[in-house]
Amino acid sequence: MKFVSRSSDVDAPEAAIAAVTANLNADLGAPCDFAIFFVAGHSGSVLTQAAAAIHAHSPNALVLGVTAEATIEGTREWEGTASIALLAAHLPGVHLDYLRLTQEDLESAGAWTDRLEAHGEAPKAIILFADPFTLDIRALLDTANSAFRGVPLVGGLASAGRRPGQNFLLGRDGVVQDGAVGVSLRGAIGVDTLVSQGCRPVGAEWVVTKGVTNVVHSLRGRPALEVLKETIADLSPADTELVQKGLFVGRAIDEYKSNHERGDFLIHGLIGADPKTGVLAIAGEARTGMTLQFHLRDAASADEDLRCLLDARGASREKCKGALLVSCNGRGTRMWEEPNHDAELIAASMPGVPLAGFFAAGELGPVGPQSFIHGFTASLVLFREV
Repeated sequence: MKFVSRSSDVDAPEAAIAAVTANLNADLGAPCDFAIFFVAGHSGSVLTQAAAAIHAHSPNALVLGVTAEATIEGTREWEGTASIALLAAHLPGVHLDYLRLTQEDLESAGAWTDRLEAHGEAPKAIILFADPFTLDIRALLDTANSAFRGVPLVGGLASAGRRPGQNFLLGRDGVVQDGAVGVSLRGAIGVDTLVSQGCRPVGAEWVVTKGVTNVVHSLRGRPALEVLKETIADLSPADTELVQKGLFVGRAIDEYKSNHERGDFLIHGLIGADPKTGVLAIAGEARTGMTLQFHLRDAASADEDLRCLLDARGASREKCKGALLVSCNGRGTRMWEEPNHDAELIAASMPGVPLAGFFAAGELGPVGPQSFIHGFTASLVLFREV
């Protein structure tokens, strides 16, 4: 197993494609089996040319692609410029099952997961790139979580366009502008994931004693808003200032776990409060019996969160052969003063590991045994031999 990552910010697309694909098989030491192109600032037709460049020397390779606001490769985050990034791999003993999904597939009587279950072996992971305007990604995740509990579904939403028809996806049959393209991985490969949601907890954990749909009525028998005000009153002046910029709620995925740690919470936005009734509205499920904790997010917290999660993946990092990074388009220089934050931090943690990815309009990745769509996260996928 071997991975290679490359990128180019050359304006001419033909030259950029040539730069990232030249002598690819020589660097892999074998024909390319799998490649993903991330394209920013170029037309969707570039994806077709990129696939042709791979197939000229590796005709059996599965080539995927997605257009994005910005791309990532190595230690570089190519923001504000046209760029092409490539993650390519030679994967002996790995079975790649191509997926092409549309909204009709999600609404049809036969679940799309039946195609994967027919292989008789659960995937090690599912990688998907989707158009945010033409696919109900939450319905897709519900189906995947039900059929393949514990199997990470990773990837992200195309971010090149702001309305339908402006995003492009590359699959086995060419370029499309709707739905999703992807692959499931089976066989001799290990897949580890890290989803850094960029938040840190404040205050205590609270059990929801009454929750309906997305409204938290009470926490440990007390009005939810009263608990929130008490939590804020105990914060430092610096954290109190952060509250003005946004407060979040973390839902513990495993509410029976005695000690929750970083990465055990799915982060939701706090979207409303009613002073008369004392309830809180969150951008997620509020179910009686679940465990919640308030969270704050800023650049320092996001940096700390990613560092801690990388440190916790020590063994996975040491065995990693290649990495896919899908970062929110609200990160990068929108979050930090200096560019390349996530890419440089990950590269320092895993020296020499090929890495590529893109800034997405929504990141896919697991928290606990289920996969979710996130915002403001860095979703990292580590590939290793088994």
